[in-house]
Amino acid sequence: MKRALLLALMLPGCAPSTGYPYISLIDQRTFRGTPVAPASADVKPLPALPLAVIRFDQPDDMIQTQLATAVVAAESRKPDVEFNVMAAVAQGQAPNERATGDAAQVARMLALDSVDPERIHVGIIEDAGTPAREVRVYVR
Repeated sequence: MKRALLLALMLPGCAPSTGYPYISLIDQRTFRGTPVAPASADVKPLPALPLAVIRFDQPDDMIQTQLATAVVAAESRKPDVEFNVMAAVAQGQAPNERATGDAAQVARMLALDSVDPERIHVGIIEDAGTPAREVRVYVR
Protein backbone atom coordinates (compact mmCIF):
# COMPACT_ATOMS: atom_id res chain seq x y z
CA MET A 1 0.00 0.00 0.00
CA LYS A 2 2.83 2.38 0.88
CA ARG A 3 4.54 1.62 -2.44
CA ALA A 4 1.36 2.35 -4.39
CA LEU A 5 0.80 5.61 -2.53
CA LEU A 6 4.45 6.59 -2.94
CA LEU A 7 4.27 5.82 -6.65
CA ALA A 8 1.04 7.79 -6.91
CA LEU A 9 2.70 10.77 -5.21
CA MET A 10 5.72 10.56 -7.53
CA LEU A 11 3.60 10.35 -10.69
CA PRO A 12 0.52 12.39 -9.84
CA GLY A 13 -0.80 12.48 -13.38
CA CYS A 14 -0.71 8.71 -13.80
CA ALA A 15 -2.51 7.62 -10.64
CA PRO A 16 -6.22 6.75 -10.66
CA SER A 17 -8.57 8.94 -8.71
CA THR A 18 -8.06 8.06 -5.07
CA GLY A 19 -9.87 10.91 -3.42
CA TYR A 20 -6.72 13.00 -3.02
CA PRO A 21 -7.21 16.44 -4.63
CA TYR A 22 -3.65 16.59 -5.95
CA ILE A 23 -3.90 13.33 -7.89
CA SER A 24 -5.63 13.30 -11.29
CA LEU A 25 -6.09 10.77 -14.02
CA ILE A 26 -4.50 11.41 -17.40
CA ASP A 27 -6.73 10.47 -20.31
CA GLN A 28 -7.39 11.61 -23.86
CA ARG A 29 -9.06 14.80 -22.70
CA THR A 30 -5.75 15.92 -21.20
CA PHE A 31 -3.99 16.11 -24.56
CA ARG A 32 -6.87 16.78 -26.95
CA GLY A 33 -7.90 20.41 -27.06
CA THR A 34 -11.41 21.65 -27.48
CA PRO A 35 -12.28 21.65 -31.18
CA VAL A 36 -12.76 25.07 -32.70
CA ALA A 37 -16.01 25.58 -34.58
CA PRO A 38 -15.47 26.99 -38.08
CA ALA A 39 -16.56 30.55 -38.70
CA SER A 40 -19.87 30.81 -40.49
CA ALA A 41 -18.14 32.40 -43.49
CA ASP A 42 -15.99 29.26 -43.90
CA VAL A 43 -18.97 26.94 -44.22
CA LYS A 44 -20.34 26.87 -47.75
CA PRO A 45 -23.73 25.32 -48.46
CA LEU A 46 -23.75 22.18 -50.52
CA PRO A 47 -25.28 22.42 -53.98
CA ALA A 48 -28.77 21.05 -54.29
CA LEU A 49 -28.90 17.47 -55.49
CA PRO A 50 -31.32 16.72 -58.32
CA LEU A 51 -34.22 14.34 -57.89
CA ALA A 52 -33.41 12.87 -61.30
CA VAL A 53 -30.77 13.30 -63.98
CA ILE A 54 -32.14 12.50 -67.42
CA ARG A 55 -29.49 11.59 -69.99
CA PHE A 56 -30.68 11.34 -73.56
CA ASP A 57 -28.44 8.41 -74.45
CA GLN A 58 -31.10 5.87 -73.44
CA PRO A 59 -34.53 5.01 -74.92
CA ASP A 60 -37.46 7.35 -74.19
CA ASP A 61 -39.56 4.62 -72.57
CA MET A 62 -36.76 3.93 -70.08
CA ILE A 63 -36.52 7.65 -69.29
CA GLN A 64 -40.30 7.87 -68.81
CA THR A 65 -40.29 4.91 -66.39
CA GLN A 66 -37.44 6.30 -64.29
CA LEU A 67 -38.99 9.76 -64.22
CA ALA A 68 -42.39 8.36 -63.18
CA THR A 69 -40.73 6.50 -60.28
CA ALA A 70 -38.98 9.70 -59.15
CA VAL A 71 -42.25 11.69 -59.35
CA VAL A 72 -44.09 9.14 -57.21
CA ALA A 73 -41.29 9.24 -54.61
CA ALA A 74 -41.30 13.06 -54.48
CA GLU A 75 -45.10 13.35 -54.27
CA SER A 76 -45.26 10.74 -51.51
CA ARG A 77 -43.13 13.03 -49.35
CA LYS A 78 -44.77 16.30 -50.37
CA PRO A 79 -48.01 16.15 -52.38
CA ASP A 80 -47.77 19.75 -53.67
CA VAL A 81 -44.10 19.47 -54.69
CA GLU A 82 -42.88 21.72 -57.50
CA PHE A 83 -40.38 20.56 -60.11
CA ASN A 84 -37.56 22.61 -61.63
CA VAL A 85 -36.57 21.10 -64.97
CA MET A 86 -33.10 22.42 -65.79
CA ALA A 87 -31.18 21.73 -69.01
CA ALA A 88 -27.43 21.56 -68.32
CA VAL A 89 -25.17 23.66 -70.56
CA ALA A 90 -21.42 24.26 -70.39
CA GLN A 91 -20.48 27.27 -68.28
CA GLY A 92 -20.24 30.45 -70.32
CA GLN A 93 -22.14 29.04 -73.31
CA ALA A 94 -25.49 30.26 -74.47
CA PRO A 95 -28.27 27.68 -74.26
CA ASN A 96 -28.85 26.00 -77.60
CA GLU A 97 -32.09 24.73 -79.11
CA ARG A 98 -31.26 21.13 -78.24
CA ALA A 99 -30.92 21.95 -74.52
CA THR A 100 -34.16 23.92 -74.36
CA GLY A 101 -35.92 21.22 -76.42
CA ASP A 102 -34.68 18.49 -74.06
CA ALA A 103 -35.95 20.43 -71.04
CA ALA A 104 -39.33 20.94 -72.72
CA GLN A 105 -39.50 17.21 -73.49
CA VAL A 106 -38.88 16.32 -69.82
CA ALA A 107 -41.51 18.87 -68.77
CA ARG A 108 -44.01 17.14 -71.11
CA MET A 109 -43.09 13.78 -69.56
CA LEU A 110 -43.81 15.20 -66.12
CA ALA A 111 -47.17 16.46 -67.34
CA LEU A 112 -47.92 12.96 -68.66
CA ASP A 113 -47.22 11.67 -65.13
CA SER A 114 -50.22 13.81 -64.01
CA VAL A 115 -48.10 16.64 -62.59
CA ASP A 116 -49.99 19.94 -62.77
CA PRO A 117 -48.19 22.14 -65.37
CA GLU A 118 -48.25 25.05 -62.87
CA ARG A 119 -45.88 23.02 -60.68
CA ILE A 120 -43.33 22.54 -63.49
CA HIS A 121 -40.70 25.25 -64.04
CA VAL A 122 -38.27 25.01 -66.98
CA GLY A 123 -34.85 26.65 -67.07
CA ILE A 124 -31.14 26.39 -67.81
CA ILE A 125 -28.31 25.56 -65.40
CA GLU A 126 -24.61 26.08 -66.09
CA ASP A 127 -22.16 23.30 -65.33
CA ALA A 128 -18.41 23.84 -64.87
CA GLY A 129 -17.61 20.82 -67.04
CA THR A 130 -19.02 20.07 -70.41
CA PRO A 131 -22.03 17.95 -69.49
CA ALA A 132 -23.45 15.27 -71.68
CA ARG A 133 -26.87 15.91 -73.14
CA GLU A 134 -28.78 15.89 -69.86
CA VAL A 135 -31.63 17.51 -67.99
CA ARG A 136 -31.77 17.70 -64.19
CA VAL A 137 -35.03 17.68 -62.28
CA TYR A 138 -34.96 19.42 -58.89
CA VAL A 139 -37.74 19.63 -56.33
CA ARG A 140 -38.77 22.56 -54.18
